[in-house]
Amino acid sequence: MSHIKAFPVVISLSKKRALEFADRLNIPDRQKMSLQKLAPAIENAPNLDINELTDWLSTNELQEAYFQATGENINETSKTKLVRLLHQALDDYESSADEGFGEWESLDNLDYSEPVLIPTKRFDAESALKNKDRQYWLWVTRKEYYADEFGNDREDLEPGYGEDISGWWTCHKDTKAGDLILLWRTSPKSDIGYLIVALSDAYSINSDPYARTQSWDYGCEYQPLYKFESPITVKDLKENPSYDDWRPKRGRFQRSVFKIDDEYWHQLTSDLDMYNPGYASFLAGVTANSIIKKVALEVEIEDFLEANLGCLKQHGYDLELWVDPDTKNNGRQVYCSGINGRIDLLCKRKDREGWVVIELKNVRAGQNTYGQIATYVGWITNHVANGEPVDGLVISRGFDAKFEFSLSMSEKVKQLNLIDIGIE
Repeated sequence: MSHIKAFPVVISLSKKRALEFADRLNIPDRQKMSLQKLAPAIENAPNLDINELTDWLSTNELQEAYFQATGENINETSKTKLVRLLHQALDDYESSADEGFGEWESLDNLDYSEPVLIPTKRFDAESALKNKDRQYWLWVTRKEYYADEFGNDREDLEPGYGEDISGWWTCHKDTKAGDLILLWRTSPKSDIGYLIVALSDAYSINSDPYARTQSWDYGCEYQPLYKFESPITVKDLKENPSYDDWRPKRGRFQRSVFKIDDEYWHQLTSDLDMYNPGYASFLAGVTANSIIKKVALEVEIEDFLEANLGCLKQHGYDLELWVDPDTKNNGRQVYCSGINGRIDLLCKRKDREGWVVIELKNVRAGQNTYGQIATYVGWITNHVANGEPVDGLVISRGFDAKFEFSLSMSEKVKQLNLIDIGIE
């Protein structure tokens, strides 16, 4: 907890935010009021470690504020309780802004009676390729996001597991496409497990109900690039004096994201290469720009189809891009609240009632693609379609055996090849 500004974590953003965190922690109403009223007195608290915190609570300023808020003197018992309360809130806050990937069972308790469709920020390949000031980040993630239900490493974090995977991860608002990320896995791993690349700039996800419950504000598309078979562990960091002043280590990784300075990035690259021979060469050979260009090609395909939906008419799809009547946003890259997914193109049928969800892939469609579009079809059916039929259409460079088998199980999803719509 050293060098972390403990008190303002709960109340510095706003009094309303303080009460939101208090609700999540089941803090009694009286203590909620105390936190809220104490905001002016403690929002400028110094950086204190846990041993100094109790002494600071004895200052005259805080004693007076506490008395005004509670009508009681801040005795030793009160100090102990408040220290525990605020540290609990700090731990919860720092870990709550973790990545938005997984934990599907937690979505069952959310109210989606008024679903939110969020148009996400368009990928700008030209700007991304011009981004010479590549940034480096450390994402901190909890066990439920890096391990499966059996405690094994998640398959979908394996580099190359499936090129048809898409999804977002929470990130810093300054994240740019092409930035590189090291993934810190908290206990029981307590190590750097993966190298990841950001495939998009950060975009707002705070309209998503589940994201709001977790205090997640921004997300970005991502792709795992490298899994470290011999990770750098917390023990390694403690034994290496080069990291004595590294902010994540000093802060005990009590945040969801840290920016990594060039000095520490090079140090980490060197050490990771020592533990994983060949990593530095891999990093030099697989440039972020090559990945960005691949994403840019997919965006070009999306651009083409948005402007030429008529090319699908010969295949039985007479469509127009859906437009939200309230916001006037169109149905391109529509984020579905609560399911961590974005629909490439959401369309309405022109010749009859009905909706069509289009998923574009510049690779072979696999089992992940089928699961993805089936989820989108179900989401639109349950939250948007108002009883009208909803179909899914995958447009890809062929498909594998698993996708073919899944396709045979339902009439709701069809597939076309890119070449069928004139794209080589």
